[in-house]
Amino acid sequence: LCFLILSISFLIYIFIPKTIIRTITAFCAFLAILIASTLLISFFMGTIIEAEHLGLVQPHSQNPYNSGHMSPVTAIMYIIASLGILLLCLPERKQLHTNAASFMALAVIIVGFVILLGYLHGTPLLYGGTFIPVAFQTALAFVFFGLGIILESGTSVPAVRLFAGSSMRSRLTRAFLPVAVAFVLISDMLEELVLSSMVNPALTSALIATI
Repeated sequence: LCFLILSISFLIYIFIPKTIIRTITAFCAFLAILIASTLLISFFMGTIIEAEHLGLVQPHSQNPYNSGHMSPVTAIMYIIASLGILLLCLPERKQLHTNAASFMALAVIIVGFVILLGYLHGTPLLYGGTFIPVAFQTALAFVFFGLGIILESGTSVPAVRLFAGSSMRSRLTRAFLPVAVAFVLISDMLEELVLSSMVNPALTSALIATI
């Protein structure tokens, strides 16, 4: 529900930047903040809000956590992303507001990317024990949602300026940063796959470095 009201209203505002649409988008962002804040407070108070199920009966789970409820990490990311949208919907938006919105979106992207890495490597990052996990599709949606907020912020914000410029530094960053991240991920995956079948760790590391 939060994703629907946020993404649809924000998408309409991007294509139809009128005052009434901006007001509706800001209201939807405020509503998402209200919903996420309520669920976050109820989580820390140890209470369960039955209205969260919206009439759907959650089947009994063997997990040590309540998987039928919103994760507190998800609620925090909703609040941060919604605040970024509110800043972009200000009638007299200044560069400071745009910069703040882009950094909030960047925080959402980083958290979502870390959770995706946790699923990729099979390690429960940002949750564990009785902590409600963030779903894989939720983390992926937050990454795309944060990218949408950053793109709407423009190329003048610090979070984008390094990548979107025409200088030699920007071109090199666009060329080498994705490759560097891909090399790290591929190296870790190779080490995980090969290390279990080889006895000599030094030979394994040397082969992976060579590849």
